[in-house]
Amino acid sequence: MSPLYPIYLKLAGKRVLIVGGGKLALQKVASLEPTGAHIAIVAPCILPDLQARATAGQFTLMQRPYRDADLPGATLVYAATNDSTLNHHIVAEARRLGITVNAVDDPEFSDFYTPSIVRRG
Repeated sequence: MSPLYPIYLKLAGKRVLIVGGGKLALQKVASLEPTGAHIAIVAPCILPDLQARATAGQFTLMQRPYRDADLPGATLVYAATNDSTLNHHIVAEARRLGITVNAVDDPEFSDFYTPSIVRRG
């Protein structure tokens, strides 16, 4: 594998799509909220914590199965379902559209990694 190139992205006002409604999606929402990104989640089932955040208007929720038509307009995509086959399909379609994508269950298949962030104080 080639060395990685570190980068910080300005996501304010940009659409970030998360496909999946479980713990990994919740973690992504929590880390993306401070960036000012327009977060959208598509998933047929979501955690109660995500439902509460959606109801509070913290992100857009499409509570239904993923469709390829969900991708256009996204700057970043996280494929965060519990279905590796679906995640790989999302990655392939995002790449076809020129969208940077991360498959949370398969870092080697992803365009980028999201590092851990430690905040103190």
